Amino acid sequence: MLSLSIYKQSWRCQYRIMNQDKKSGYHHGSLKESLILHAFNLLDEAGPDAVTIRAVARRAQVSHAAPANHFHDRTALLTELATRLFQMLDADVRRKLSEAESADRARAYMEALLEFGLRHPNRYLLMWRQDLVDWDDDALSACMDALYDSFVNELANLPRQSGRDPHTLAISLWSMIHGYVTLRLNGVFKDRSDEVSGANRAAAMLDLMLAQ
Repeated sequence: MLSLSIYKQSWRCQYRIMNQDKKSGYHHGSLKESLILHAFNLLDEAGPDAVTIRAVARRAQVSHAAPANHFHDRTALLTELATRLFQMLDADVRRKLSEAESADRARAYMEALLEFGLRHPNRYLLMWRQDLVDWDDDALSACMDALYDSFVNELANLPRQSGRDPHTLAISLWSMIHGYVTLRLNGVFKDRSDEVSGANRAAAMLDLMLAQ
């Protein structure tokens, strides 16, 4: 009788686990990716401040304690998102570079940054939230450094920049694009055209900066 009772309890426990898995939409071993997917969806819908461990767990239909096996706190979760976002941006940059002529590679790099920010506003904002993301994280730092270093290398190869510090130009261009994207996302700047050339404002800005 005791063994039968234990068997019934074990079966009921296993049934509850299987039923919870069906409801939450993930299988054992894929909880981390499920949490990340829901975190990205929440980020896109409501912005960085809305992404919390509890909110993501609720979306994934798991207990509030379940994410702790993969993310010990909110910062760890958001840092993982930011790391993946820099990887996505790097993929966009590489795609742009593969399509660009050798003389336009630096411009293609900046266009990729601009387009990524305007296309994914909340994702872009999270990438630069040092109050939410651990910038000392090794994986994140490696992604950020690789992205910046590749940009510096592209600028260093520009013939007209010979004898100049490519880091100074890189910081100038990156600051310009970042500031422009941020002001566009905040609604301060609108999508306008250059009144002289007729080119898109962002394109005209790149023309001006890269012609120096």
